[in-house]
Amino acid sequence: IEKAARRVQEGDYSARVPILTNDELAVLARTFNGMSERVGGLIASLAAQEQRFRELVQDVDAIVWERDAVSGRLLFVNRQVEVALGIPADRFLAEPDLWDRLVHADDQQEAIDHSRDALERTDRATYEARFVVGDGRIVWLRCAARAVRDPTGKLIAIRGVAVDITERRNAEER
Repeated sequence: IEKAARRVQEGDYSARVPILTNDELAVLARTFNGMSERVGGLIASLAAQEQRFRELVQDVDAIVWERDAVSGRLLFVNRQVEVALGIPADRFLAEPDLWDRLVHADDQQEAIDHSRDALERTDRATYEARFVVGDGRIVWLRCAARAVRDPTGKLIAIRGVAVDITERRNAEER
């Protein structure tokens, strides 16, 4: 039993205790084997669900992001950010102020003020802003965010999505 328990502890849920008798140890071994099989199945199921969720978030036609409420650092941004803004997601994670630096100077204060006020009042914010990307293009994004709070009500993160609305905005300006 000890050898199988160590293997399970190390993540090998295929470990089984041989059942050689029909006494209390055999009952314990059958119970252990059943638990190990069940835990292994649950972990495999969770891993498959996590993979499906990751693929969903990465493949959605919008920028999905999460920002730490205290530091302002991006904790997550999906790869759609590279499609929309031409900058790899890992740069946004490495450069905490990159997102804010890309917001057009004329839109920065309004986006900051509106988001802060809306998040404080309703835990949700929506705004549209221009982003100036590396090649000089202007990309319009419609950003929707919501506050994430801990059980005591303290703001711990902000999660959101940003959708490229450049074509719509350009058509409106014509």
